[in-house]
Amino acid sequence: MAAKIKDPNDDIKQQLAKELRIWLSQSKYASQSQFAKDEGISLSNIKKYFQARRLPVGDSLRRLQETTKLEILNKLPIKGKVKKESKKKPPVESQIPTPITSDLAHENANRVWKALISLNNELEFFKSGSTRDRKVFRDVISGEDVGYIITLLKALFNEDQFQNWIYFSKYEIGSTKDDR
Repeated sequence: MAAKIKDPNDDIKQQLAKELRIWLSQSKYASQSQFAKDEGISLSNIKKYFQARRLPVGDSLRRLQETTKLEILNKLPIKGKVKKESKKKPPVESQIPTPITSDLAHENANRVWKALISLNNELEFFKSGSTRDRKVFRDVISGEDVGYIITLLKALFNEDQFQNWIYFSKYEIGSTKDDR
């Protein structure tokens, strides 16, 4: 079996993906999809940048440089074609206002998403930390609280499961650890 050849750009891709996730969590964009749409970059390519599977080139790189101002992007060669700016109007369906309740749900979902990104960034410490660090984590954070959040998040992806979960759930987060 042939050994897999390491891509010399893997470290740059990983660093860019990390910086993009942090940037997006602090930006005006609610999702990668919205970011891709507003920047005129295919969602497929945006996802590949965020997953460290591809580096941007050409017009995509230029747009990312202008929008994110991430220093790492300035180290990449432009390559590829750079298109002239388009003055096209957005499609009609994007001009239709959404109901207020949808906006509130969108805002709340965006805040949860940003909290998940932040949580993931904080948990990176414990992934690479010592056994003692993880023990401190377990002493401070209740397994029951973690389980509650995990099941709530999972239930939110299926309405029937959510309705069952809401019916049976009586747990209050923070009720098992008094000495934080």
